[in-house]
Amino acid sequence: VLRGLPQPDCVFIGGSTGNLPEILREILQKNPCVRIVLNAISLETVVQAVQCVEHFRLTDVDIAQVSVAKSHPSGGHKLMQAQNPVYVISGYGPYEGSD
Repeated sequence: VLRGLPQPDCVFIGGSTGNLPEILREILQKNPCVRIVLNAISLETVVQAVQCVEHFRLTDVDIAQVSVAKSHPSGGHKLMQAQNPVYVISGYGPYEGSD
């Protein structure tokens, strides 16, 4: 993912296709103190992200759930319809060589 790119100081992961541990390992090897922000829409990804946070010993971790509702017309009124929540997970290295 990062081959040929300079050392990142901040990385946003918008999707991992189930490869989050491998992605994080590569990022943290490039910069052990990098700031990482990732989005998750499924509970499985949230669980995997929390496991990675613990495994890679990320620090200053914050998890926020963002909910959005969009208006749609209904019988002359505008009703708000909830959209699926998005989880935003952020933290910093250090990466200490955990596998």
